[in-house]
Amino acid sequence: MARDFTYIDDIVSGIYASLRYPSSSSQIFNLGKSKPEQVLDLVKTIEKEVGQTARLSFEDSAVDLHATYASTSKAKELLSYAPQVSLDEGIKRFVEWYFLYTGERALCASECSEMSRCIPSPFDDMLTQSVEATHGCQTVIYTAFFGPTRSGQQDPPAQLACNDERCCAVAFTNIEIPMSASRDKWKTIMWSGDNFHFWDNRRLSRVMKLSPAGFFSTSVEHAIYIDTKLTLKADYNYLVGMLSDKENRTASLVAVRHPARNDPLEEKQAIKGHKNSRSSVTYTLRTLDHQVNGYLDLQNTHNISMVNMIEGGLLVHNLKNKSGRKFRCAWSKEYYQGCDRDQISFAAVLAKEAHDAGSNLDPDQEWCKVSSDPDSYIRILPRGLHWFQGSLAVASEKDAYDRKLA
Repeated sequence: MARDFTYIDDIVSGIYASLRYPSSSSQIFNLGKSKPEQVLDLVKTIEKEVGQTARLSFEDSAVDLHATYASTSKAKELLSYAPQVSLDEGIKRFVEWYFLYTGERALCASECSEMSRCIPSPFDDMLTQSVEATHGCQTVIYTAFFGPTRSGQQDPPAQLACNDERCCAVAFTNIEIPMSASRDKWKTIMWSGDNFHFWDNRRLSRVMKLSPAGFFSTSVEHAIYIDTKLTLKADYNYLVGMLSDKENRTASLVAVRHPARNDPLEEKQAIKGHKNSRSSVTYTLRTLDHQVNGYLDLQNTHNISMVNMIEGGLLVHNLKNKSGRKFRCAWSKEYYQGCDRDQISFAAVLAKEAHDAGSNLDPDQEWCKVSSDPDSYIRILPRGLHWFQGSLAVASEKDAYDRKLA
């Protein structure tokens, strides 16, 4: 039995071309690959990619045709439609997407991966460069951005409180940056190769934002993420100092509480309210609805309090904290299974981890216990330290307004 297996990207390109086709009357276009391939070849390809053998059952059918395929001659002539992805490549992409989505595998560049079962990506080359660039550094200030901004270009933060040899600054990006004198301390790590087929630019930047340890030299103890729209005001030593306190508590992560929202439902309502005026606030609105509704059910059935929201423009990672990797990987997995707003997945993971550790978090709680280990805290700084007040970092007036919408 043979069927005309066609990869989704090729179908979408045909649909997009049909929408642009100038015609005074309705047209019908047949899309496919026009190349029937054996169903057993499909099965063998899946077996190869997942590393398992299928259990097969064969039955006779009085209705199934031996071979079917699309006649695409009209689409080729009028739309220049030309499918590009082979069966082998399409199955490979699908299996990789599936394992990334379910969290069964991670990118090879991620600190959360098992190297024997990881998924290669252009991040592998970036990792090699960034590990070399941060050799000997103790603290790294870093940012990540992919693709043009609404103004057509994006730069790393202009000022940098990284003023000695123990501190490095790294910018991960896929666009050329004309560095000015105020930005010459940034080491640019360029994305090389083709586009990554599974994620948009926002999701690409979250790979190193949420779980950065694999991208830096083993000498690096602390990684400070800053959004490109912010300017860091506080000295990096001051930020690193916030990972501990006088009560001998140590945090694996420090973030700043969201200035306006307390839980995922409030965040969802705010995002939906601003979607028309700022379309980029999320590209996954349906997923957002489904995700937050699932969290509400979880709160009601398991008494898990998701009452601590952060604004993710500034994060301080403690890379040497033993429990830190567990939280970072849980956050990363939750994020890539949900919508493209990492604050929402953070609130859920924090609540779940705290619940599993036997604690139920209070609203506005600063030191959040996330496991039974003694140094297993997440610290959420009071919203009074947010950059709208400008004590740690500041944004321009316009960007501050945009961040309030986000």
